[in-house]
Amino acid sequence: MELTIDVSATTATVGLSSHGELSSEVTWATSNDHTQRLVPGIMKLLEDGAVKPGDVDLVTVALGPGPFNALRVAVSVAKGWAVASESSLVGINSLEAEVHRLPTGASPVRAVVRAGRSRYITALFEWTGTEWRKTESEDIVEESALDEYATHQITLCGEIEEGIVARLRHLDTLEAKVVSEHQPSRVAILASWGWQLKQAGRTSSLSSLQPVYVRPPHITTPRPRRN
Repeated sequence: MELTIDVSATTATVGLSSHGELSSEVTWATSNDHTQRLVPGIMKLLEDGAVKPGDVDLVTVALGPGPFNALRVAVSVAKGWAVASESSLVGINSLEAEVHRLPTGASPVRAVVRAGRSRYITALFEWTGTEWRKTESEDIVEESALDEYATHQITLCGEIEEGIVARLRHLDTLEAKVVSEHQPSRVAILASWGWQLKQAGRTSSLSSLQPVYVRPPHITTPRPRRN
């Protein structure tokens, strides 16, 4: 069995799969409680599926970009689980997972994920004939940038609220195909792609796997203690 973890969205999802085929999943709304809820959520998923922790031979985790704390917890849990269960580990960029939900004919594709408040993280991808290639680095943009993207001949997809999708589709300058909710789900893509990468021998290194941060987190240096 394979375990998939994705907390890089406004919801957290964990899923179980066999040979890349998703069999069950649990999703919940997130805030800043990943430390308290992620592992219990995984254990509940395993219990409901009558799966023992040792039966997991692959852990796939969405690396972001996304919320700093959520990604830090998810990657740490994925690494710890892989060590404890002696399973393989695969990390996948969340924007790339969004793009893989679409047919290759949708190219070029601009994928977006939420970055909190009215901001989004985005990157542009093109189909090369054999694979999706990112043609620009990830960036954080304001909601207003979606209006500009909608004037281009692209497919715009990802975590876009239905109200914004409706507004974009009514723009007089609309050139893009705007896609919101569609199948397969992101966790299903992560599960399938993770298993394929494992079969191809392209697993991730425990020591070097890190979350994808568009901007480094602001961590202050502790002040020296006074004697």
